[in-house]
Amino acid sequence: MERQTTQWSDRPITVQAPMGIGWIVGPTLAMDYLLSHWPPNRDDDALQAAIIDALDGRSMPEEARKALVDALRKAGITYCD
Repeated sequence: MERQTTQWSDRPITVQAPMGIGWIVGPTLAMDYLLSHWPPNRDDDALQAAIIDALDGRSMPEEARKALVDALRKAGITYCD
């Protein structure tokens, strides 16, 4: 399948990152945040699967957005939706 880099909607998710504030606007940046800034020992399997599905075109980017918001909330990470 063709990999997608499509943004989700027009609403970025603002997150607290080690170097300040970050804006996640689609699955590609969500995966980057997951790999670079996700706290250790946090369950991220569902989030990772949702992001990969969106990147591979098996689901809409908005599904990955929903999974990210849910995972951020569960992990206690400061964000603005």
